[in-house]
Amino acid sequence: MLVIALGADYDLDADGGEIAFDLFLGVPKHVAPVVLHNSGLTVDGWVPVDFFTLETSHRDVYALGDCTSVGTPKAGVFSEGQAISAASAIVARARGGEVQRYDGSAACYLEFGHDQVARVDIQFMHGQPPHGALSGPQHDLLVQKADFGSSRVRRWFGRDWVSY
Repeated sequence: MLVIALGADYDLDADGGEIAFDLFLGVPKHVAPVVLHNSGLTVDGWVPVDFFTLETSHRDVYALGDCTSVGTPKAGVFSEGQAISAASAIVARARGGEVQRYDGSAACYLEFGHDQVARVDIQFMHGQPPHGALSGPQHDLLVQKADFGSSRVRRWFGRDWVSY
């Protein structure tokens, strides 16, 4: 089994044109890493995968995250859901059982300052336009955001977050 979990590189030379702005928040154009292009796994610049299992056209080769053609935003919370689906597909193939299919849903937190946080619950379902809901901004979501981050640190690193 092979799981490819490379992020995207940035195409800093992409010409976005010149725009006038007072405040600009931007993310450079994402591109699949060169190693994936050189491997022959990409089609139209991305690694095509089954939306629900993240398996490529090569048996037992999975790709997830920013390098795929899934179409969800380039955010870690979506990659986490994809990883769960790919892992369950691998386990199902090895041991039998059901695959936990990727559903394109996730929640993201946005900070607004002054202890105000908003939460976006969104779903990017295959073949459908994205849909979601915004909660906040409000103070109560600050604790929820902190709990979300701490739970990831415990799960991934086996310990609580310590601020230095």
